Amino acid sequence: MFGVERRECARKLTIVHYANVSLYPPVQNLLAELLVFDGYEVELITGYRFEFPGVQVVNPKGVFQYSRSKQLHYAWWFLVLLWKSIRRVPGAKTLLYEANSFPALLLKSFNSDVWLHFHEYRKPDRMQLSLFEWLSEREIRRLMLKPRHVSHVTEARKRLLIDEGIHLRNEIHVMWNCPRLEWSAISHVDERHSNTLVLVGALGKNTWSKEVKEAFECQNEYNLHVYGKDGFESTPRVKYCGWIEYENLPKVLSKYRVGLVWYNGESENFTSGISNKIFEYLHCGLKVIVSQDMTEAYNRLHTAYGGSVSFVDFETGDWMEILEECFSADHVANRRHHFNLCAEPLLDWINN
Repeated sequence: MFGVERRECARKLTIVHYANVSLYPPVQNLLAELLVFDGYEVELITGYRFEFPGVQVVNPKGVFQYSRSKQLHYAWWFLVLLWKSIRRVPGAKTLLYEANSFPALLLKSFNSDVWLHFHEYRKPDRMQLSLFEWLSEREIRRLMLKPRHVSHVTEARKRLLIDEGIHLRNEIHVMWNCPRLEWSAISHVDERHSNTLVLVGALGKNTWSKEVKEAFECQNEYNLHVYGKDGFESTPRVKYCGWIEYENLPKVLSKYRVGLVWYNGESENFTSGISNKIFEYLHCGLKVIVSQDMTEAYNRLHTAYGGSVSFVDFETGDWMEILEECFSADHVANRRHHFNLCAEPLLDWINN
């Protein structure tokens, strides 16, 4: 189906991801890759509505689904994980994402073969434990880092975990958030916008959105199309285009020549991370302009990707001087880093 040789595997994998999976491309990439495993039963336990072909999704139903009570939602989460833990199939594996709430400890308590992956970095004193605040935030961190297999998305975040004094049985794997090779296979188009940039992602806090909008309104040559979930106020030069599902993103991105990543340095989560949008733009043949505040991205990518990724100061409008060069350059898909390569340790664990 995806041009990958199918592999035989007879085990069951349970993926535990409380947050809305539709907002997390790395999980969707993994689910798509698991389709090539013959006879592999995949179960996803999540706190929000989500569907994926070939995957058994367990999410809130009835009163738990429609209630606005966070306590009721967590009650459902606790009961489901407790039930699933007790009824575990021998030899099954469990992949925990984030795991920053007490109910996830249940799966670790009942199962030894667990992989823990962190999307984000949260300082221990900022973690929200809801009903279980009586447990030390730092102790949750320590308890959840006992599995043999732990991964984070960058070297910088790996160092942050180690600096907290956490001792692991084995090393922390680093897995960048990259698309699958097949994800952008449909991205070729004959014509791209000649003067319009694109931005996909967070639109609110921790961004240079205000400054970028002002920069576009102070000139008459370039436009910006913005896609995101949060809603955004359009201006004459900056247009909000709504939300687009991840699987449809290549068709949209391939219409553009230049993509923006505008996170600022106010959050350590962004300064220590490498946005998946950088790789998604590159896979679809775009030149990428990134905030210089994303120091880990700069340290890892500015040399490796040369003229394909530029790091700029969004606080002023001077960065727009490089747009003419970006638009006139050749636009060739750069898929040097992709999911199958970056997530190889996780895929090997699943397949063995």
